[in-house]
Amino acid sequence: MTVGAYYRVFVRDWKTLRLEAEDISRRATMSLEKDTEISSNEAALKIGCQIFALSTFIVIPLLMNIGYITLIPKLNGLQVACLQLSLLAFNAWVRLVLPCVIPYLFGEKFGVRSYNFISVIILASMLSFIDILVPFVATLFQSDLCINQLLPRGRADETSIVYSYDECLLYYPSNGECAQSQQIVNNLSFQPPFVYSGQCRNAVIKIYLPLVIFSCAFNTFVTPLIYFVYSFKFDNLSEKIRIFGFEIEAREFVLPDLMYMITLVWNELLLLLTYGIVSPYAAFAIGCSTCSQIFVVCACICRYQHLQFRDVEDKQSVERNNVHIENICKACQTHIPSMLWPGIIMSSFLFSLYLFDMAYDVDDPTLGAPLAVAVLTNAIYPCVMLSSYRYEKIVQMRVNSRLSEMSMDRQSDQVELNTIENPIVVASQS
Repeated sequence: MTVGAYYRVFVRDWKTLRLEAEDISRRATMSLEKDTEISSNEAALKIGCQIFALSTFIVIPLLMNIGYITLIPKLNGLQVACLQLSLLAFNAWVRLVLPCVIPYLFGEKFGVRSYNFISVIILASMLSFIDILVPFVATLFQSDLCINQLLPRGRADETSIVYSYDECLLYYPSNGECAQSQQIVNNLSFQPPFVYSGQCRNAVIKIYLPLVIFSCAFNTFVTPLIYFVYSFKFDNLSEKIRIFGFEIEAREFVLPDLMYMITLVWNELLLLLTYGIVSPYAAFAIGCSTCSQIFVVCACICRYQHLQFRDVEDKQSVERNNVHIENICKACQTHIPSMLWPGIIMSSFLFSLYLFDMAYDVDDPTLGAPLAVAVLTNAIYPCVMLSSYRYEKIVQMRVNSRLSEMSMDRQSDQVELNTIENPIVVASQS
């Protein structure tokens, strides 16, 4: 349902409402363009930078979240709030850095900022990994409500019981009383077995629900305000803005990065399948954040289009280059199908674990029913993928059919001027 709603907004409507009638068909199955030949040193540098960037974006957020979970039980309320704000600031910094690094390293040309099939997939995967998978993985291995006690470092301490008693060695034959005894000391050790609590989902919510609500509140109220404060004063997209000694065109503020903005909206929708499915408070906060971000995306597009065609009588005279609003939207719509599936895989896997945790939380738990629910949940993903591609194909066929009809109507309305007789000349000749 989430895929269908997102696809209807950003794919179906964009196909049918596009102003430009040329180059409509862009299939979801895309072919990768071959890069230009580069030297072995440049190829090694490219691969090294890519591995380093991916490792950094994977390891550092994971370590930060593990440290956050480890420190929470040892801090008071104020210290926990400061720690949460620090983690939110770090996540915001990562979100700012991702679109500045991934398109340069994984774009069509190394060192040039551009989006292609691979860069969009990696960008969407990193966002979903940091926002969805990292909190769960950190909680899974650090919380005692999950599987922390199953690991060697998290196992419960061995319980030892020391007890002693007296053992009689010699007895008096007359009355049978003990004449000589010795004290026996024994040590009984016991290692508690691991017992899964079935409450791992509650551990995730307890630890990360405040972070989700704070982040959604910032995206709902502060992000639109920041955009309007910094963009309302621009009257020309080519205007130069100097920041920290660098000159940046105003168009970078009016429409910062449409592909990344749409990816952020999709990432918010995926959060509904994780935190939103467990907590109604999280669902409400994520819903408000999603609506706010969609509004900002629409405002950016409208603002950019207004400034690009401002004081232009003939809109067709505007050069259709890579900064034209239609080309920007068309490029984003092209990469949307490849952006959907990394997050769907992660969120579906995590959602299946949530269902497993709920099904296991009974008086007499067994593994049969929870495993069946988890497997069936993951089996839905291929069906959703096939349905999405089929729906896109149907929409594309309808658009092509409508374009063909419009083209035929225009051709039938054209009449050659030499076949029209002047009625005045005809009257004079008669």
